[in-house]
Amino acid sequence: MKDIELIDFVGDRHSPFMSVLGRLANVGAVVSRCLFQPNPAGMRLASTHFVIILHESEPFDFDWRGPEDHAFTRHRVEAGQFHIVPPYTPLDVTWTVKPQATVIAYSATLMNEVADEYFGGKLPSIYPLAAQHDQIVQHLCATLGGMIGRQGRHITLCAEAIALQLALHVLATFGTGVNAASAIRGGLTMTQQRRVLAYIEAHLTKDIGLADLAEQAGLSQRHFLRAFKQTFGEPPCRYARASLMREAQSKLLKTRAPITEIALDLGFENFGNFSTSFRKHTGVAPEEFRRKHS
Repeated sequence: MKDIELIDFVGDRHSPFMSVLGRLANVGAVVSRCLFQPNPAGMRLASTHFVIILHESEPFDFDWRGPEDHAFTRHRVEAGQFHIVPPYTPLDVTWTVKPQATVIAYSATLMNEVADEYFGGKLPSIYPLAAQHDQIVQHLCATLGGMIGRQGRHITLCAEAIALQLALHVLATFGTGVNAASAIRGGLTMTQQRRVLAYIEAHLTKDIGLADLAEQAGLSQRHFLRAFKQTFGEPPCRYARASLMREAQSKLLKTRAPITEIALDLGFENFGNFSTSFRKHTGVAPEEFRRKHS
């Protein structure tokens, strides 16, 4: 029996088959941009976590054999296609190029939460899948990959929401054996609304976590996301970002403080990040906004 090379997409353990170019963590999953090294000998590989791998570079051919397959299958992989790999599932895979990909590796905690919330406490069975097409998976993976290296408030909150949506979609679409429960209906109660909004306002300049908001409402993260959007018509990350920009507009109009000082007070690392976020939200640069409304 061949030895198995375990690849840890979450920790810092070195793998001869992969190098990390960038990483976004603390979102219930670890999102990495990875450069994979050739594996011409077909070393047997396995992941320590449930992972989705979105191909980003030039098309290439590779041979793939799952644990229940009798023979290799050759796949032509193009940008936008993805692989699904359950944890600790050995795969015989052979390739000769250096492809780049976005890898989303899920924590057991998040997967268990999705299982409890939507699948009666038991995760659907997912067989390893190669070179798949699904527009929703492609969009969500690409969005998460685009957040790697980004600066700004509430990036974590947005990424957490997207990672949860992706996990549920993949399990419901590609899993077998367990059907997703009916979507939870109903929004936040008035008490929940007051607690959640007060927390957002008190932590506008911080990197708010989805778990923090869900705790304020006394709900699971997945239930909270749906309830919040039903109540306010937008996800919590967008609401928090809009609230931060309203505070920025108020400071620009009510004070004569330098814009760089305002940016730092609001939790931005520098003027450039603040200016980009402000322009994206209002359509104008902060200095132009102050000039027009003074």
